[in-house]
Amino acid sequence: MQINLLATVDKNYIRPLVTALESYARFHKSDSTRLFIAHSSIGDEIFEELNDKFSPFGIEVVSIKITEKWFSETPVLERLPEESFYRLMAFHYLPKDVERCLYLDPDIYILKPLNELYETNIDGKYIAAASHTYGFKNSFNKMRLGIKNRYLNSGIMLFNIAEIRKDFTVEKILSSLEENMQVLFMGDQDLANILFGERSVLLDEML
Repeated sequence: MQINLLATVDKNYIRPLVTALESYARFHKSDSTRLFIAHSSIGDEIFEELNDKFSPFGIEVVSIKITEKWFSETPVLERLPEESFYRLMAFHYLPKDVERCLYLDPDIYILKPLNELYETNIDGKYIAAASHTYGFKNSFNKMRLGIKNRYLNSGIMLFNIAEIRKDFTVEKILSSLEENMQVLFMGDQDLANILFGERSVLLDEML
């Protein structure tokens, strides 16, 4: 099975990412995996080391170096790395042959195969993700952002890249960021809910 993974990290998160990849590799020895790492400052030598370590497991680590300063003036970046917003632009920089991609936060430890998750039916949807807020917290987030859908956690998101490419441009993402700047307390997670949430598949967080 061909699996496309996405991580958006700076050099400080390489060690947790290695641990996540080690846990992934245990369950995906028979799959062919491409891990795209979107970053702004990780050296080529790091990618050489990652490929040396994980290519025996069928994992190719691909550098996607972002040179644009899309989010440099976003106030919330005082407490969040700019790289966290890069996942929202995946439709723009991923290779054209990528039609779906599973985003994983780098601090995730994988306990079982991800094939079933990766094959989730997302026809006509932008993303599949789980929620971890209920009751007042969920209602508050919906009211705060002006959304109708359940508030989603962005730590694991299955992107329908092909569908997002139909409806989004870089300019549309940046325009939404500017319009909602004052309510993005949770940074890119809030913006992901605004952009993609109304056409999403709600995953069972326990699974």
